[in-house]
Amino acid sequence: MLKFAKSFVALTFFLISQPLEIEGLKAISESELRPYLPVVFDEKNIAESIKLLAKTGYFDRIEYYYDNKKGLFKLKLQEADLINKVTLKGADKLSSEDRQSMISKYTLKRFSQETKDALRKELQSAFDKKGYPYADVNFSREGSILVAEVKRGPRIKIESVKIQYSEAEGAPKALLKRVKEAISTTRHRWWLSWLTGEGYLSREILEKDRSAVVELLRLFGYFDGNCEATFNQIDKKAQVGFNVFLGDRYNFGEILWEGEKELPFQSAEPFDGKKVKDFIEKLSLEFKDQGYAFVNVIPEIRLDKEKKLVNLRLRVEKGNQYKLGRVKFEGNQNTRDYVLRRELRVTEGEQFSQTKLERTKTRLLRTGLFESVDFEVFPSKISEEFADVNFKVKETQTGSLSVSAGYSTLDNLFARFRASEQNFFGTGIGVSLDLSLGREFDAFDFRVSERRLFNTFTSGSLNAFRLRRDFDDFKLYQTGGRVSFGYDFEGLGIDWTKDFAVRLIFDSREVEVDRIKDEAAKLIKTFKGKNWVNSVGVEVKRTTLDRLIRPTKGSFQTLVLEHSLGGDLKYRTVSFKNSLYRPVFVFEDEEEKVVVFNLRTSVDLGKGIDGPYPLHKRYFPGGSKTVRGYKPRSMGPREGESEYGGAKQLINNAEIFVPISEEAKVDFNVFFDIGEAFDDDKSIKLDDLRSAYGAGIKWFSPIGPIGLDIGFPLDKRAGDDDFVINFSLGAEF
Repeated sequence: MLKFAKSFVALTFFLISQPLEIEGLKAISESELRPYLPVVFDEKNIAESIKLLAKTGYFDRIEYYYDNKKGLFKLKLQEADLINKVTLKGADKLSSEDRQSMISKYTLKRFSQETKDALRKELQSAFDKKGYPYADVNFSREGSILVAEVKRGPRIKIESVKIQYSEAEGAPKALLKRVKEAISTTRHRWWLSWLTGEGYLSREILEKDRSAVVELLRLFGYFDGNCEATFNQIDKKAQVGFNVFLGDRYNFGEILWEGEKELPFQSAEPFDGKKVKDFIEKLSLEFKDQGYAFVNVIPEIRLDKEKKLVNLRLRVEKGNQYKLGRVKFEGNQNTRDYVLRRELRVTEGEQFSQTKLERTKTRLLRTGLFESVDFEVFPSKISEEFADVNFKVKETQTGSLSVSAGYSTLDNLFARFRASEQNFFGTGIGVSLDLSLGREFDAFDFRVSERRLFNTFTSGSLNAFRLRRDFDDFKLYQTGGRVSFGYDFEGLGIDWTKDFAVRLIFDSREVEVDRIKDEAAKLIKTFKGKNWVNSVGVEVKRTTLDRLIRPTKGSFQTLVLEHSLGGDLKYRTVSFKNSLYRPVFVFEDEEEKVVVFNLRTSVDLGKGIDGPYPLHKRYFPGGSKTVRGYKPRSMGPREGESEYGGAKQLINNAEIFVPISEEAKVDFNVFFDIGEAFDDDKSIKLDDLRSAYGAGIKWFSPIGPIGLDIGFPLDKRAGDDDFVINFSLGAEF
């Protein structure tokens, strides 16, 4: 099959760099072959090239030879019977990404039964996961095109899921709870299944659930246990059952461990695989933080089935102790290298530390510049003393330029121009300009912020603004600026302070209250005209969020103490905000796709000095940012029909986010809100809080978060609607 011209034999011992002429290409382009071709034509390189070309599977015949007449090498190829194009019919239930992935994967594969079987298996698996367990695929050929036609069959809804135990008496409650959590198969719910895709029969998922249960039984010491997954189908509905047989629980037997660290388990105790796993992970991390980058803690288990014992030996292969070698970053096409390097919590040349690398990953995600961050560790090619690290980042879209017009329940009709870049020329500096014109709201807002001034742990920001807001009984104008300087306690190098930061804020603005109606509240009239207001504030912030945009776990707290500083209006404010995120459910095979529970609490306590709390600082809850279900700014104290806002407020929001599209960053959410604002001479009373519930959609678009939701009030009063539809665009001013 493979031949070499005689004229070539005489030249095999010489290094010859010559042009190459390729013959026989049809479906494959020359550019696709470049990585497989030699630059220097000697016997070794040509043999290697033939191996690489043969591995592609594109060719039935590969022949290199030297053309004496033309004085160059030739590569003669005979292409295999290749698929030039794949057409999928009846696959519209799959996402465009999944379809395109399969088309790309099988294009330029050989026309063979093996290829068809592989594509059939992949299509059946994809449809099975969507609730079509009987999907089949028929193939036909149109020239060099492979046509795969999917016959989906019926989609089977799950009516019920039952778990039955055999000999469950005395089983740990934790095991029974974990078994229930491990089974991802759920019954069909008409109000939720259309969104999540759950509640449909899938044989693959049944098998995964069965295997997960068996794994849990082993984890709790039931090594003779088993699980059987069954379903009973009638028409397009199925009843699913998991029959769990426990058997006897094994105890720890002989434990061989030569390390100094005390074991959290001992002989004769009931076997607990989680304790073993946690100990191994903790021990591995300790060794990695001591420089043993590739330590391997191996549990060797030997079962004594007669005595029902687990004999365990823990063996540690520490390997060499390493220093941190080169740290490289991949994927930062726009972000400058120093912006990433300043987040490193470990220095090249110092002892390797896994914990510090994990901390670096967390800090990179919290910059808000990256969608994902991962790293891999490997021995340095330069020296056996070092281990190199390669960080792979995926940048998020940080810039936007938009011109928009529309309607918001808070601002009524509006037109808006917004230019924003949170990674200005790749420096990590945030710059934004916002111009808005509306029936009830005008704004000019310019901001510059740098979270790492001069690559230190000091931050700084500058803000200039001009705002107009129309209330029912008056107009409010504010013109001024704000300067802040902060410090990230990560720079102290103390472990318990690393999540804290502090900021000093100076604010100066002219506040004008104008066009007050006769029926307006007396408090509003006391602030008529122009007043100059200066203030200084201290903000203490703590965050353990896993990422800045669409977090899935962690929490965020801020405490702000603000006091007027000279000026015409005197006041003080204490504000506390807490936001907690917890993952509720992780979608199968998609770790980034997480259902998240979010609980937010906001407590604001304002007090006027020598008078009521200033009008521009007062709280007007209701609407998309506070208690949805009530009209914007309709809650809080009022005099007759005139709303004048509270000096204090308490707002709680409980929300569940279900991702609809990870690529587009679109979430469906259900919420329960409760809150109210209270007058100067009133204290916050829980009995007076008003609540609402509802659902909505939030899109984290390039121009900022866009939300649409509907809220239903639970504590209606005169003037409240039966429901309120809220639309919000971008962040608050």
